[in-house]
Amino acid sequence: MINKAKRALVNALSRASAEDHPVAVKHKDKSLALILPVEDYQKFQAAREERLKLMQQEFDGLLALVRRYTGRQSLEEVEAQLAALRKEIEEAEE
Repeated sequence: MINKAKRALVNALSRASAEDHPVAVKHKDKSLALILPVEDYQKFQAAREERLKLMQQEFDGLLALVRRYTGRQSLEEVEAQLAALRKEIEEAEE
């Protein structure tokens, strides 16, 4: 059983090295791995890094906004203010 899986893996690696597209490694109709060409992997990593950079910029912007409107208060103070505001809104709706 293990030798069969090893052979399947070696065959998939051989196919992947000869082809210029992703190759799926399967065992008993279950996907075990996906082998990507180096260029595809590098593109994937570059896109991932760009998304992370954008998320960091968005987070930094939100953090700056919160700090500007809360006067750099502690998280506990901000939560207390939000709870008081929530209570005030709920009372106004009644």
